Amino acid sequence: CLNVSLMSEPVEYDEKQTPLEPLRAALQRHHADPAVDKRQPAVLIATGSMNPVHKMHITMFDVAAMYLEKHHGMHVLAAYLSPSSDDYVISKLSDEAIPLEHRAAMCRLAAKEHNRAPSTTVPIFVDLWEAQQPQFVSFPAVRDRLQSLVETVFPGEYILVFYVCGMDLYNRCHLRYLERVVAVARPPYIPDPMPSPVEYNVVADSATDEQVRQLTCDCSSTEVRRRHNDGEPLTDLLFPSVLEYLEN
Repeated sequence: CLNVSLMSEPVEYDEKQTPLEPLRAALQRHHADPAVDKRQPAVLIATGSMNPVHKMHITMFDVAAMYLEKHHGMHVLAAYLSPSSDDYVISKLSDEAIPLEHRAAMCRLAAKEHNRAPSTTVPIFVDLWEAQQPQFVSFPAVRDRLQSLVETVFPGEYILVFYVCGMDLYNRCHLRYLERVVAVARPPYIPDPMPSPVEYNVVADSATDEQVRQLTCDCSSTEVRRRHNDGEPLTDLLFPSVLEYLEN
């Protein structure tokens, strides 16, 4: 699962792949506000097929951001959805795979709809670097590449990039031993009596009532595809703009 490949050299910046201008604006607001300027700035990233993107993908970011800010004194500036490449998704899903062009478009629609909501905790954007690589890239390497890119574009800012995932992936891939990870727990969650020994490795186990509802529903891309094939309603799993796009 891990196959860790840390980035040690500056990486090339392409705004079309990874939009950092919104992050630059968020960083300026961070420094302009004395109440948050003393907090540790952070960025989130999550990977996955996103075939298609659903509300859980988005809710996880808000829960992770709220937890880091409330319990670890951080200020989360932005979050990035990183969809997997077509080759990887096709190898997993065969004829159920949605081409990257459409998966990315739906990710952007979901992010845009989320960012307009008054309850939004962190603005979300889409990072296409991973999806455009010629071979599979493990998720620690995706996070480390974004960390290296942020350090290159914003030198001296000391922004921490966290990988966000669900508890199933966290447990299956033994991510309790990896730095800069936020695992989002579905209620009810029983805390591990032996928490991670690694710095900046946390389990986000608190959420608002609406987030709890999202976290406890059967929300997955597999369930979205099943319901779509069976003609069942999808309004509780997808943002309206994503549902419209999928139907068309």
